Amino acid sequence: MYISEEEEARRLAEIKRFCDANGIHASKTFDSYYFTMRGHRYRVSNHTVEASNRHAYDRAGRKRRELYHPDGREDGVTYIHASRYRIIRIYLDLKLGAKLDGRGRVVGYTYRGNGGGRRWPS
Repeated sequence: MYISEEEEARRLAEIKRFCDANGIHASKTFDSYYFTMRGHRYRVSNHTVEASNRHAYDRAGRKRRELYHPDGREDGVTYIHASRYRIIRIYLDLKLGAKLDGRGRVVGYTYRGNGGGRRWPS
């Protein structure tokens, strides 16, 4: 899907406002989002932790940057692989008590009510 630069800027500004209002920590490139809801941590990103760590090295195996996830996947974190433009829908679905699959699609409901979202990592 192609969107114009103006539309992308508008969408990212809307996402930034939403993240600020709901205590969601976003990466510098707005590709990954971190938050805690009802005591559970979430990472929503358009790439995996493994891919992020792989890109810390060039093709010759030389380190280009620090690892963003030196310990890899963490226990107690739900990892959702989805486009940056879906963070608002995913957060709201979770807040309503939706149970999501690894792609952020609703597969059922477990709880309805205030999600009590908090910023993560602190």
